[in-house]
Amino acid sequence: MMDSTPDQSKVDQMALVIRYCTSSSVHERLVQLSPIKSHTGESIFVLLEEFLEKAELNIVNCRGQSYDNASNMSGKYKGLQAHVKNKCDLAVYIPCTAHSLNLVGVHSVDCCIEAVSFFGFLQCIFNFFSGSTHRWDILTNTLDKNVKGRLLVLKSLSQTRWSCHSDSCQALTHNYIKIIKALKCISENNSKNGDSKRDAKMLLKQIKKKETAYLSFLWNDILNRSNKTVLVTR
Repeated sequence: MMDSTPDQSKVDQMALVIRYCTSSSVHERLVQLSPIKSHTGESIFVLLEEFLEKAELNIVNCRGQSYDNASNMSGKYKGLQAHVKNKCDLAVYIPCTAHSLNLVGVHSVDCCIEAVSFFGFLQCIFNFFSGSTHRWDILTNTLDKNVKGRLLVLKSLSQTRWSCHSDSCQALTHNYIKIIKALKCISENNSKNGDSKRDAKMLLKQIKKKETAYLSFLWNDILNRSNKTVLVTR
């Protein structure tokens, strides 16, 4: 299994994971992180071949491969999976089910303008509170702990990891009244600057709408089930 993502220094790192069997169990190990500049299927295959040769592993013993749905990975002729199959016909390609389910969520939201607006609002609330340590303290001091004794805090949304959508939506739903209280506190605080009070009032007006409350509970239910499914597929 292989996938890439930029690190904090903006260098694209390719992760190589190998799953293998022993007589008693199945193991999965992250065996290499390599910086890459080219994202073509051929260049990634060269990276894979170099690792296998160095580790003294024969690619003909491979029985499966799984990547995301990007063309450079899943392409029938030039994708990484095609290059691997040219070397080993038995390396069956299975698209990553977690990535596939993530795409379902992305396109489900994109086709509904109300859902796009709701998640835009969710990101705005996070940006507002996280943009100031004082505002973040007001929020966290207001929130309730969940049954496990930890705070459910808002998170920044991510297009590649929809678990962030689930976590943030759950935090909003669980602390709906508390978040309203925090926004009201900031909007009525005369010691706050005008921009903060204005933004708090705008968010307060939006969160008090019945449509926002309804979408919060609706998407919390959908994303909670989706998130559990992703965990199972992993």
